[in-house]
Amino acid sequence: MGVASRQRWARLAALGLFTVTVAKMLVIDLWTLSTGERVLAFIGLGGLLLACSLVYHRFKHLILGDEGEQGSWGASASLTFEPK
Repeated sequence: MGVASRQRWARLAALGLFTVTVAKMLVIDLWTLSTGERVLAFIGLGGLLLACSLVYHRFKHLILGDEGEQGSWGASASLTFEPK
């Protein structure tokens, strides 16, 4: 909802809720599981975090507006090496 309507407060609220949920799962819930279940839960959590990262990257132009086209460092950042 926050991405589609470009509302920063909604994105930050969703990110905060997601962070609290993941932290609660890591601190409280996972330690009550058996070893095999814990391994599967960590693999699932890793997959979920990767999926969220890919979705954020896919819709970066909607989130950041025109700035997202050049990246966070802008057009002046260069990774090329020029010998003297």
